[in-house]
Order: sequence, then C-alpha cells, then structure tokens
Amino acid sequence: MKIGYFILRDELRADARMLSLLKDLEQATFEVYEIRTKNDVRPETDLVLSMGGDGTFLSAAHVVADIGLPILGVNFGRIGFLCENMPPSRDRRRARPSACCLIP
Repeated sequence: MKIGYFILRDELRADARMLSLLKDLEQATFEVYEIRTKNDVRPETDLVLSMGGDGTFLSAAHVVADIGLPILGVNFGRIGFLCENMPPSRDRRRARPSACCLIP
C-alpha cells in the first residue's frame, strides 16, 4: 500500500508522535512519502494521511480533490471539528487514538 502524507506546519515534521507513526507504517511495509502539491502525488497512491488540524485536512482535500483519493486525518491540534483523530501518545491522558476519513 502506498500512503502519501500531508503536513502544513513545519514543526510537525520533527514531532515525535508523527515520526513514530511514519516509522510504524514503514515497518509494516507501507510505502510512505510526503505530499506538498498535486504534482507530488505518486501513481498508485492508495491513501493520503493528513497530519495537522482542520485547516490541514481541508488543504489536503484541495490538493487531491480531482484525483479522488481517500484522506485520513490525524489531529495534532487541540480541537478538531472535521477530524477528531489524535495521534497515539505514551501519555494516554494527553491523546486518544481515533479515526476520521474522507472518501471521495
């Protein structure tokens, strides 16, 4: 499975939770790569992983809208209305795992 991930906030590229999630995906034999523009989307991509907040989710949807890829959002903010997913955390009081997905 080929997964493109989309991030708007540069500081998230070094976030331990995000790096752990990407590492886990790669160890599970997923091909994972970053998407910044529509031109970055590789052929045969199965899923876009949006990591950020609602704005990131909307931006990812805009980038891949005419391609028709499903988007799974992971919320790295405090409140998510479109995407309530939180990345797994070692401190369970700070974050809870959940899922949200937009399928065109």
